Amino acid sequence: MITDPQLRDDALEDFIRQAPAKFNKGMAEHNPDGTRGLMRMTPLQLIECMEEEVIDQWHYVAALRRLLIDQNSTTSKTNTPKPLAVSD
Repeated sequence: MITDPQLRDDALEDFIRQAPAKFNKGMAEHNPDGTRGLMRMTPLQLIECMEEEVIDQWHYVAALRRLLIDQNSTTSKTNTPKPLAVSD
């Protein structure tokens, strides 16, 4: 099993490798001529965009949870994971 420091280091390496290309793709899609951009957005616009991203992430989490539950139910009908509580 991977250790927490190894997980941290691997995650940071992945981020450093992937983030520039992802950011550049977003710029090409949303600000191709350079007249718009994150630094030209109002704080409220930034919050609204963050809310949209959170909603997307929530659905990714929900889909992954469902896949894991479905996968688990095919291997063991009695061991279905329960949803995490806020305190978890």
